[in-house]
Amino acid sequence: MTLDSPSVSQTAFDLLLGYVKCGSVARRLNAVRVIDYLFGLSRQFRMCTIEELPNLITYTLETDPLHHPVPGRLKAREELKSSFLKILLSWHEKYGSKYGQLHLAHEHLKRRLKIHFDGINLSNEFEVRREREAADRHKRLELKLLERVKVEFSELESDINSCLSEMNNGIRLLVPLIEDSVDVNGPSTSFADCVVPDSVTVALNVKKTPLYLTEDNADLVNSLRDTYKLMVNDYQPKLKKWLKTASKYGSPLSLMRRLTDFSNTLSSLKQKFDDLNITTSSKAKESSDDDDCSDFQEVSEKEGLEMMWKPPDDVPQYILNSLDVSKQPSSLVSTESSKQVSVTDNRPAIPVVSYGLDLKYWNKQNVEAPLRMRNDYDCHRFWRPIESDDTCQDEDIAAYRERIIEFTGKFEPVLHECRAPLKNGKLCPRKDRVKCPLHGLIIPRNEEDFLQDLTAGTGIDFLRNKKRKTCNTQSTRRNAIRKKVLNVSSLKRVGRQLDSSQSLRNYSRFRDQWNYY
Repeated sequence: MTLDSPSVSQTAFDLLLGYVKCGSVARRLNAVRVIDYLFGLSRQFRMCTIEELPNLITYTLETDPLHHPVPGRLKAREELKSSFLKILLSWHEKYGSKYGQLHLAHEHLKRRLKIHFDGINLSNEFEVRREREAADRHKRLELKLLERVKVEFSELESDINSCLSEMNNGIRLLVPLIEDSVDVNGPSTSFADCVVPDSVTVALNVKKTPLYLTEDNADLVNSLRDTYKLMVNDYQPKLKKWLKTASKYGSPLSLMRRLTDFSNTLSSLKQKFDDLNITTSSKAKESSDDDDCSDFQEVSEKEGLEMMWKPPDDVPQYILNSLDVSKQPSSLVSTESSKQVSVTDNRPAIPVVSYGLDLKYWNKQNVEAPLRMRNDYDCHRFWRPIESDDTCQDEDIAAYRERIIEFTGKFEPVLHECRAPLKNGKLCPRKDRVKCPLHGLIIPRNEEDFLQDLTAGTGIDFLRNKKRKTCNTQSTRRNAIRKKVLNVSSLKRVGRQLDSSQSLRNYSRFRDQWNYY
């Protein structure tokens, strides 16, 4: 069986057409591609396809969006439309002269629906116009942003340049360059200049020394700090923002070069200022302390004078003894041991689980309890009987062998069962006191599981109270219909259908008037 037979071709096309009608966007696209492949293989399949060409156009190009919309996202729908239009254009170029319906379909789409078949990304006239307007609007916005960057930069260019120059001059005043201190007076005629090359690169690991703040350079350092804050907090973010906008929207080369030069100079000056590592001078502090103490006169110590110290009378004796011990050499050992103890005290304590004596002597048969001394003093200071028998009673030995756990309350055995009906026809045999974990609260039941017989025998009503349906005078048939018809979802659905039909009618009648879009 091949595609040349009418039955096979018709069956295959009906199956693919079913995917085009009811499938998702991906299935419809795949089915259209298979139809395109089989369209070029069999003449009989081409005849079946041309007969159902209006249905293919309806379910792929969405010419009737009200009754036959294409599901899926907008991007996927556009891909389906463009793919089918390309396929239809190829069919028209190859078989348009043989099949008149292909030519009529091509002319219908071109004249009635205003579809262009010239470009690769095919779209109708409205979409092309909308894309062109969006591109023009985006270009105008880019030009507006670039013009704003030019105006802002031209206003602040002189301020930024002066700030960078001030920063550079201040750093050179604090730390002069090596080239500034070397004076070259005329050409050199030494033999080393003739032998050694002009440029020699030597890598040295120089330890960075901080720059101390003194009275001589205090004003210059404060001025540099103010300039640094202005440069980093104000000018650097603006330069980054301008560079980003200019590189994104394609600014002129001259503007990009100036912005890049300013940004690089600012970064290098910032790094130089950070490398200065300005700190407060310790020598300056010492000199200021010496100046404060220079007003006092030095008094020389007298020879042969001993300082006699007498402890006060209200100090206890044990405190004085501890002071004497701390002065001795042996006190050093005690201080070291106290340090070790303090170190060990900071360590986490090992957890200890206490257990009874019965577990301690579990496997021992002969356990001897310690002797207990009899206390017969009877709160008297000196009298005591002659007999001083040390006793070991049976109660003491029992503490090493057995453990007594006392339970409070009275144990009452559970005599009733759950007796809830199971799926297999039996009753639940669980014996719980109040609540069954499977069936909830336990209800007393008889053998046959009839609550009415149990109620008649005990006089207790175990049945659930049936709620009577209240009669409402407002619940008429008209109100019930009003709730269904005037439902919120129903009103929204009807409104959407009316809006879509109105827009479709406006599109068909007033297509050339933009007021109805």
